[in-house]
Amino acid sequence: MPVAPRGHRSCDVPRLAVTSPPNRRTVLGLLGAGTLAAVGVTASPAAARTGAGLSRTVAFRGRHQAGIVTAPQRHLQLLAFDVTTPHAAALARLLVRWTSVAAGATGGSARVSVTFGVGPTLFVRNGRGRFGLAPRRPDALVPLPRFTGDSLDLDRCHGDVLLQVCGDDRSTVRSTAARLVHVADGRARVRWSQAGARAPGPLPRNRFGFHDGNANIADDDVAALDEHVWVPSGPRWLRGGTYLVVRRIRMDLEQWQAETVADQERTIGRFKDSGAPLSGGGPATPVDLTATDASGELLEPPTSHVAVAHPDHNHGVRLLRRGYTYDDGVSARGRPDAGLVFCAFTTNPGRRFVPMQRRLARFDALGRYVVGTGSAVFALPRGLTGSTTWADQVLG
Repeated sequence: MPVAPRGHRSCDVPRLAVTSPPNRRTVLGLLGAGTLAAVGVTASPAAARTGAGLSRTVAFRGRHQAGIVTAPQRHLQLLAFDVTTPHAAALARLLVRWTSVAAGATGGSARVSVTFGVGPTLFVRNGRGRFGLAPRRPDALVPLPRFTGDSLDLDRCHGDVLLQVCGDDRSTVRSTAARLVHVADGRARVRWSQAGARAPGPLPRNRFGFHDGNANIADDDVAALDEHVWVPSGPRWLRGGTYLVVRRIRMDLEQWQAETVADQERTIGRFKDSGAPLSGGGPATPVDLTATDASGELLEPPTSHVAVAHPDHNHGVRLLRRGYTYDDGVSARGRPDAGLVFCAFTTNPGRRFVPMQRRLARFDALGRYVVGTGSAVFALPRGLTGSTTWADQVLG
């Protein structure tokens, strides 16, 4: 297992630091003035001319939270908080206020959604219960392990609370995130913040130039969502909710571009121009792991990303993925810091995501070109109905 670079802390031991209240300049700095301009993400000419998608709204209340099966919006801002107040009443007031701000933001334009989640450390930290919540922690809500190949930075891991802000307009997403940070003043502080963006359309290209999301679960596939996404049992506040795994993955574009297109295609398991699997067909054609060429060689290399991640090799497990590219400039070591904000929803991270990720870390040929730098898991409660708030769900 590789050692984290000097200056980075392991994600194995979460810490809590209390800082001074954020002013407006601090808030904007936390959100990152330039981080939303992801490399390779551009609007289509039609969208630029007509403002397509900027006048629609996403319902805040309902059976499930918005921002999960919602068609992915153009822009993303993840905000992970550490709760600094020791008082349950103050936490309750914060959750009520966050609910109000989120409901107001989603009532405007640009398909804004705000999705709420809680991390393991909101319930128990350093072996001690917090806010009387220890008995309410779901059994599956435990920190993710470190995976082979990770180079994790503690400042990009974990968190007591997560707010996922998405929308089709960059400035609206930033302003919504800034309001949520401001509301937390004195009761919680931003642990980490990550922005991302994606091109319009169902299959945008990632920084490596390949289509992303070909085999994703469709948002109207009720049976698949019930099997792979929505939590069926456990605490009442979580039934109908889900778990969110967040992985910040730095991509080595320089090394990738040094490879031939043919080698890139064998690494991914798809054709770069069309997105079709190497086993044949179109972008939506299911991968055939048994197809061979005239000489009997498998068309789909066993170590390709597509093959290693395929449900047939992972006990039928599928994840609902929601990916965004990020570009955070240059790292402290002078290397480009850009890649993928990987968000995946699942019914049980330990039983579903973790075994798949361990398999990818061991066999995936793509591992030569990517490294995990941030990692976190959160439980996302079921949707709000009536006049209930996130405080009612989590605190009871």
